[in-house]
Amino acid sequence: LQRLLQDDLRPVQVIFAGKAHPQDELGINKEHVMLYDLVFKRFMASQTRQVRLKVADVLIEALDRELKLTLTTQIVEDGWNRLLPIELQPFMEGTFKVHAEIKELPKAFLYTQGDIIHEMKAKGIGRPSTYASTIEKLLNRGYVIEVKGFLIPTKLGKEAYMYMSSREDMKSFVSEEFTRHLEYLMDMVEEGKVDYENILKDLYNSIISLESLLEV
Repeated sequence: LQRLLQDDLRPVQVIFAGKAHPQDELGINKEHVMLYDLVFKRFMASQTRQVRLKVADVLIEALDRELKLTLTTQIVEDGWNRLLPIELQPFMEGTFKVHAEIKELPKAFLYTQGDIIHEMKAKGIGRPSTYASTIEKLLNRGYVIEVKGFLIPTKLGKEAYMYMSSREDMKSFVSEEFTRHLEYLMDMVEEGKVDYENILKDLYNSIISLESLLEV
């Protein structure tokens, strides 16, 4: 491994993300270069000193509402910000005239693939190896479509969700708790704390009992 790292994994060409890079024979394109540039800058920033900042706690009052914010107003001493710029906000104090606009927000916001994966991680559903494949199945089966990066449920997807939600005998199989419990059981099997055959038997019996209740 040491020899591999020394001999093979060495940078052989300097590439700047700001320049045009047509796709080469290895399939490396502009998006790949931008990703590498991000990783490189974050790594280099982690090796530099901390940044000293001047911040201001402000209280915004409008009508009957209040909002507390912490604004970064000045860089006192440079550090990793030389690689990862920090956005500064001007410090403002006093009374200001503002234009208020009332907008009607949707009852539910659309998710991107990244949002879905974040939710799955937060709720303990799935594993890193299954996050992308889960979304891919939703797209391939026509339950959702992707428009400008957002996942939008289709008529088929809504009907499938409403059907499964209306069946009391199916709720336990399609709930987040059931998926999370399966993940827990798989971890127990991996650690050798439970017998996988008993778990498979229980799941099989539950599925057989459910199959007899479903409409074909």
